[in-house]
Amino acid sequence: MATKERLMRLSLAHYRKDGCSEGDCHFFGTVSHAKQAATLHASHGVVFYHQVYSTTNTRSALDAFKRELSANWEIDDHNLTVELYIRDLETLRAIASDPVFATFSNLEEPYLSRRHVVASLAWVEVYIEEGKVVGLAQDGTPTYKPSFDDFVKPGGVLEQALK
Repeated sequence: MATKERLMRLSLAHYRKDGCSEGDCHFFGTVSHAKQAATLHASHGVVFYHQVYSTTNTRSALDAFKRELSANWEIDDHNLTVELYIRDLETLRAIASDPVFATFSNLEEPYLSRRHVVASLAWVEVYIEEGKVVGLAQDGTPTYKPSFDDFVKPGGVLEQALK
């Protein structure tokens, strides 16, 4: 990940379609779709593209851990979350207007449900990379530039990225 710049992250959390197994969902994402999606996203300037899989086993393990901690968490039960790390929304607009992107919904149809897709757009700040602390000065202050206040101010970097 980039530790000197804040990247925007779009995540889209999907459920498997009824009748689609966890294995079939993984097959779709990796074998039948990853190359096409990654190629499209890279051609439009996506910095990172991740696929995140959650199965019955991972959710059960998290539920047990939650109980160990007496945490009041709600466990997300989506099956596949895709994450695009970008510098600006213009990248997403370019992807959405690409004719290849228009074919994705047909490819997804047998595997992914259209119900309750959850989208999130946020920025990412990295503080551990490859097991090492990064993005912090010796005194513990973040090294991201500009500062938070300058980043989010009207006319600042965030506002420009969201245009």
